[in-house]
Amino acid sequence: MSRARWLLSAAFVLIVGVAIGWLAVWTLLAQPDLDEAVPEPPSSATEEPAPPPADGPEAQLDSTSPQPKEDPPEADPGPQLPEASANHVAHLEALLESEDLEEVQELSVIVIDEHGREVVSRDPDLPVTPASTNKLLTAAAALRLLGPDYRHVTRAYAVGEVTDGVLAGDLLLVGSGDPALASPRYAQEVYPARPHTPIDDLAAAVEANGISEITGAVRGDARLFADEPVAEGWVDRYFANLDATRVSGLTVDAGRRLLERGDDLHAEVAEDPALHTATVMTDLLGDRDIKVAGEPAVGGAGAPAREIARIQSPPLADLLAHVVQTSDNHMADGLFRTLGALAGRNEGTWADSETTVRRVLGDLDHDWTEIVLADGSGLSRDDRLPASLLAELDRTMFTENANEWQPLMAVAGERGTLRGRLRGTVAEGRLAGKTGALRDTRALTGHVIATDGRRYHFAILGSGLDGNGLQAVRALMDDVVLLLAGGEPPCTPAELDDDGDCPPFG
Repeated sequence: MSRARWLLSAAFVLIVGVAIGWLAVWTLLAQPDLDEAVPEPPSSATEEPAPPPADGPEAQLDSTSPQPKEDPPEADPGPQLPEASANHVAHLEALLESEDLEEVQELSVIVIDEHGREVVSRDPDLPVTPASTNKLLTAAAALRLLGPDYRHVTRAYAVGEVTDGVLAGDLLLVGSGDPALASPRYAQEVYPARPHTPIDDLAAAVEANGISEITGAVRGDARLFADEPVAEGWVDRYFANLDATRVSGLTVDAGRRLLERGDDLHAEVAEDPALHTATVMTDLLGDRDIKVAGEPAVGGAGAPAREIARIQSPPLADLLAHVVQTSDNHMADGLFRTLGALAGRNEGTWADSETTVRRVLGDLDHDWTEIVLADGSGLSRDDRLPASLLAELDRTMFTENANEWQPLMAVAGERGTLRGRLRGTVAEGRLAGKTGALRDTRALTGHVIATDGRRYHFAILGSGLDGNGLQAVRALMDDVVLLLAGGEPPCTPAELDDDGDCPPFG
């Protein structure tokens, strides 16, 4: 080899080596900071908090934090179904043009097919009060961010030394926002069907640690969430009716305090959920003959603490199925606040939760400018959603993973808030979705599998309604669903009888 050729080869090798080296450095620097996904519990300057968890379900956020979402591999969509026929569309349009709906001003409606093609609509982008259909955004964001197997963890810490069964200090309960934490009486007598995390298991673990006396108090630490127990737009009557309870990072019995009045068991809203949780734990320890000297209290540890027990909630998929099917407001808002507290180094405010949901669902092709998510349950009078967003959300989540999304839904004639609706009709078992109702609001969103195999996604939202408007929007929902479920109408709109039905044949 000539000297010139040798020098040229050597130079080429050197250039390639330098390029590979710079590529490796750039790759390391470009990795996302996944530690941002797991915040340490907030602490004050005068207290040393319980140590942040180093393991457990919260660690799942390392891989499910709201980083840019990778596009999933494209699945074979199968044969492209033809668009709805002109006859079908004409029937749907006739429903939307009903005289009964003329006075309804705040009505947002859309029907799309499984490919996202619009079938029919009326003001689909008009933001209106969504009521409990808002819970679907909470559910979708939670599935994407946390995953169906995520579990909340509630921990007990000994703040002090344990000698001969005596804890010389406090027992600290550190909450993770678990909305299913429950006392034995609530789980067994008040709401057995609700998923629950038995707080008595923590008391049993304290006993198993050989502790028979606590010289301090049981303290509840709820600082994962900001101290904002009430969302903007909630009205006072929600608390009197127990439609809403205060939301905290440490809450037992869905934020309710159980009271005995004679032979009856009553419930009222707990003024301070964390303090009430500490009180319940103190009573459960007493049932196990564990003496607690101090009165229940709130706040973090004032000294180094050692974890002695933990309990886990049911998996997120179970909690979400209960939220969507039964419209559990407290559980929905607890999960909504969890999203804001665990995504990045947020303060755990309601506003943080709204930001997180917007970010996690930001790939939906929609203008979020006028959308308001004041809470996760849809109780807030400030919430605003358009039908177009809800229908596209349902279609997207069903397309991503129907095996996770479909089990959450209420089903006409079968389960949840739709169990008694449209029973015995063609829509029974074919409509899956979420209902919503406030005093002046009616809403329904979800999807219908028609008799001809087509799948339609829809949302119907009406707010600001009077008595006649409530009835008209309710009738519209049922009529649209029945028309979608039944497939191609057997007549044209002009052939409808006075009741809006196709005449019999033969």
